[in-house]
Amino acid sequence: MNKVIINYETVDQFDNHITANVSWSGSGSVTDKGSYLEVYNSSGWQMGMPVMITGIAQVTGMAPVVVNETLTVSEPRKATSISFGEIENIDKDPEDQYLVQGSSDIWVLPVMAYDQDGDLINDVDYFGQKNSATSHNVILSPADGKAVWYFPSKTQVADGKAEKVYIRVYANLMPETSVPTSVYINVVDKNSGSNASDVIELMPNGVNKVIVDTPDDYIVAGNPIEFMFEAYNFVGDRVTKYDSLKDSVYANGVKITKGEKNGFYWVEDASENAKLMYKNGNTSTTTQFMDYATFTANGSTPVQVNFLVYPSSNPYAITGLDEDFYEYYAVQSGTETINANSLTFEDQYGYEYDKSIPSGYEVRFTGDGAASNNESVTIDLTDAEVYTFYATLYNGTQIVDERSFDVSVLTASDIDSFEVTQVGKIYAPSTPNYSKYGKVIEVVGKEGNKKVKLPSGAVTNVSAITNTEYLSVNVNGSFTVYATSNGGALTGDTSAQLLVQYQIGGSTEIEQQTVVISPEAPRAVKVDIKNDPDTSMSGNSVRVSVSDITSGGSNLVLDQPYDDYANFDAFFPAFFEATDQYGKVSKEVISYMYVSDNSKYTINNTSYAYTLSATSPANGDTFTIVAVTAMGTVQIQVIVD
Repeated sequence: MNKVIINYETVDQFDNHITANVSWSGSGSVTDKGSYLEVYNSSGWQMGMPVMITGIAQVTGMAPVVVNETLTVSEPRKATSISFGEIENIDKDPEDQYLVQGSSDIWVLPVMAYDQDGDLINDVDYFGQKNSATSHNVILSPADGKAVWYFPSKTQVADGKAEKVYIRVYANLMPETSVPTSVYINVVDKNSGSNASDVIELMPNGVNKVIVDTPDDYIVAGNPIEFMFEAYNFVGDRVTKYDSLKDSVYANGVKITKGEKNGFYWVEDASENAKLMYKNGNTSTTTQFMDYATFTANGSTPVQVNFLVYPSSNPYAITGLDEDFYEYYAVQSGTETINANSLTFEDQYGYEYDKSIPSGYEVRFTGDGAASNNESVTIDLTDAEVYTFYATLYNGTQIVDERSFDVSVLTASDIDSFEVTQVGKIYAPSTPNYSKYGKVIEVVGKEGNKKVKLPSGAVTNVSAITNTEYLSVNVNGSFTVYATSNGGALTGDTSAQLLVQYQIGGSTEIEQQTVVISPEAPRAVKVDIKNDPDTSMSGNSVRVSVSDITSGGSNLVLDQPYDDYANFDAFFPAFFEATDQYGKVSKEVISYMYVSDNSKYTINNTSYAYTLSATSPANGDTFTIVAVTAMGTVQIQVIVD
């Protein structure tokens, strides 16, 4: 034999194990393996031959520590006892919490073998075909069916992984099934005959138990609704992520997929968790009916849920005026017209009714200001007056509901109070930009806790009176407060005083407020998903047509606050509204956007364009638009049909 093994350890003065830089030499070529030495002799070693070894450890601030030993070649090292530890996942970025079929993590089985001197064999080269034999299984080695012996890398050891010898278990090569799979492992030391056996179990990768319950709310035909859903894997851990559920759960034998549709489907939220949704497409029914679904997952015990589906919703009660209309107006020039689109409704189940008025239904107006055709009411805003009128909801000739309204036009002296826009905190970029980062000053009236619509131009003057080198006001039809750090001269938050002057009905008022000026760059603190009013959404899922993609708008991010009455022709049917810490809606706090699951669809990120483009879009396509911000990711799921 040409090689002998010498074990060693390094300890401090307190007998604690330490890592030290040791220079070795001896009667042969010496290789340091970390906890043992290999001494090579080209002429071969014979039993009883002496082996001289010298080690010099360099210790900072102290004299070198020297060891000189003369040892004797004895019989070859052999394992007199072998045992296995528990299966471990030593992957630096593990995806799986337990050993599952198909896992790509680094799974290993620790091997503890001791030699005839009682020393732990940490020599990975000792194992293998020469000195040991193992059971043959593809998951132990993809190449030749023999065990792959594995020692943690230096990086893994630095991360706290123990210095051990392992058998590498390639779980990714185990065929995925719906039942647990047992793998038998046997290791035999050829030098001593010592052996060890173990059985490791690979669990199916997925769900093996589901719990489904009906919602507390009415299940209304045509309306998406969430079902209570829980899923558990084979070791009893709850499974919530969409990626873990998407291929596992079936309803009535059909795999549940993502995207709004009739029947059961998944909606993936911003945290990548899945919600189980249901929609019944039988919107023509006029009576309630029973439906059911049987849920299974990977051969789990079936779970059947029975539930009632109620007829499609219709307007049933008039609940008030839309938020863009007021019960109180200040005297001003012009008129205000109220019609059916100005009202809010509830359906027969007590839920908000936000769809268009269905065929056969109509609203008729009577009373003060009512038009001759009873389709609207006109309020004259030029004189103080109280308008009392009635809105009656009809289904054919039958009255469904009626509500009275009082709309008051008030003089300034009759208005309870006035509130001025509070700037609060404002961003101060290096170069001033009032159009992007400024805040418009407005004044609103209050009658009790309700707003009073004031005439335009009520604010007559706004001026900064302190720290004017950082805070300014732009006047261009309105008063916009903006700030600057003056090329970076402002390095932290500071305060300034602002005066606001407004005039209502000939009376002039002045208000002073404190503004905080900050050079901290804007970042997203809230991201909402919005949609064109003509587009319906279910959660963060939207259905679009091919023409929406090929000839419709492509913008995906708002650069000003959402307005129901704005024109969204340039926008995709669903889009994002991102708000920064200063309360401003901004495209620039979106860091990046991409489509996560369909290469036919791409997003232009150049100069915050955030526009969608597609190659050969087709019915049946699905894709997910992902917006990345400082607060995480937000997704819109798109179904093309």
